[in-house]
Amino acid sequence: VSDPGRQLIQEYYEKLEKHSGLSTRASQRDLSFEIYDSIKAGSPAVCEAPTGTGKTIAYLIAAIAASYEKAEEEPRPIVVATATVALQDQILNGDLPKLIAAGIPLTFAGIKGRGRYFCINSAENMLTKKADRQLDFFEQSDLNMVEIQDDVQNYLNAFDNENWSGELDTYTGSTKNWKYVAASPDTCIQNKCDYYEDCPFMKSRKRMNTVQILVT
Repeated sequence: VSDPGRQLIQEYYEKLEKHSGLSTRASQRDLSFEIYDSIKAGSPAVCEAPTGTGKTIAYLIAAIAASYEKAEEEPRPIVVATATVALQDQILNGDLPKLIAAGIPLTFAGIKGRGRYFCINSAENMLTKKADRQLDFFEQSDLNMVEIQDDVQNYLNAFDNENWSGELDTYTGSTKNWKYVAASPDTCIQNKCDYYEDCPFMKSRKRMNTVQILVT
């Protein structure tokens, strides 16, 4: 294997085998080579493989190798798009950390929709009754404002105490009243916001250009 990227793929599989004690399949490596060649050439590829091939690890290894190859000419992340939040979480919390544990150097970040991030400003406004999106008469009659404000205070406490990143899917408490603190383009005032530098959504967007792999 003379291509530097293909050599990296071989090295990555060797590290993975040594770390896990499991043998990788030839079909899995072939899939990585195919995807790597496609990324390098900038041409589309449609790949299909049976269950058990190890498709996720295969395309992640290909993407990592390609990111090093393209770093000098095109220093921007390679995007791995998923169809479900469950698969995205599996890659972010399982597969990529597994590759790092095996000694494969990489940087990555997960990017989710704006509404899955905590808006500090909305939470503060809700607690001080200055929210732009006030509950209307019918909502006030149906919802328990004390419960809502308790939940909002819990979100804020978890974030302020650095026990939570501000991402919906990592919050361990009740998310029943999430809609009152969800980031939204309708209420976002960008860099005019007092909490702009700490905003979970803005931080996630800033990370986009600092990592090799973006998982969406």
